Amino acid sequence: MNNELLTDSIQAIEKNWALILALLTCIFWGALLVFALLKKISENQFTDLELTTLALGGWPLPALFIS
Repeated sequence: MNNELLTDSIQAIEKNWALILALLTCIFWGALLVFALLKKISENQFTDLELTTLALGGWPLPALFIS
């Protein structure tokens, strides 16, 4: 394994932790919003696992509207 790659990755995370946290928060918020919307619209047509998969694929939609 390339030790420099691991070291460089850790250093990049240390430098940019706030940006990484902001991006993960945006992804989580968007997925949660899409999940809730799909759950309300679908009315038990899909399982929660299927809705979660669709929500993770559709999380950029709320971020697009905000930007």
